[in-house]
Amino acid sequence: MPKTNICAELKFFLYLSAIIFTSYQNSFASGFDEVDVSNDLLLPYVFAPPEINLNAIQLETLETGKVIFTEVDTLNGKQSVVVFKVNAHPEKIWKIIQSYTEYPNWVKNVKEAEIYKQENNNIYVRFVLKHWFLGKYQYYMKHMFAWPKENWATWQLDEDNESDFSQSIGFWRVYPSEKSSELSYVAYSADLLFKKKKTKFIRQRAIKNSLKQASSWVRKYSEIEK
Repeated sequence: MPKTNICAELKFFLYLSAIIFTSYQNSFASGFDEVDVSNDLLLPYVFAPPEINLNAIQLETLETGKVIFTEVDTLNGKQSVVVFKVNAHPEKIWKIIQSYTEYPNWVKNVKEAEIYKQENNNIYVRFVLKHWFLGKYQYYMKHMFAWPKENWATWQLDEDNESDFSQSIGFWRVYPSEKSSELSYVAYSADLLFKKKKTKFIRQRAIKNSLKQASSWVRKYSEIEK
């Protein structure tokens, strides 16, 4: 091949690479580099969390066994939610959710989980989370269960103890299926604020990973035969 053609192809390749890189940078720079200052406060759920309403296409997808990522409106604005199908009775799913001392064996990055207080329908748990990039965090969580009277639970940080997060909130909803008593639909939402400001990218990735993990371990251990 003539040398001039090689030079022309090389110039074209470099030009195309520059366009792709610039496009990628513009698409993700704001989320990757920008410090998250959009929320300095997360309001906990005082009453029942929002209901989950899925459209026909989402419901069809859910029946195939795939998870659905959606959003709900709250006092904090839009909150991310994952919804998934579990082949188990709601009671069994709630027992799995409440098995906090098993979390270090079930949930990635959870190193310690200790129930330090129980009163009425509230369960208080000390967690230690360790992530290869984010580091180690200890936090104290208050879980408030409306179940078995209702199909939901919420959580927030226990203000009586010092946690390494500024705030952490979330909720569970477990819907029984009309098709079978051994079939349920689970919704999970979580959000957090770091004491030391992180980028939007890091916070969003942390929340996304939490949602993905929940749809995995809850289904797995709820469906195990005992």
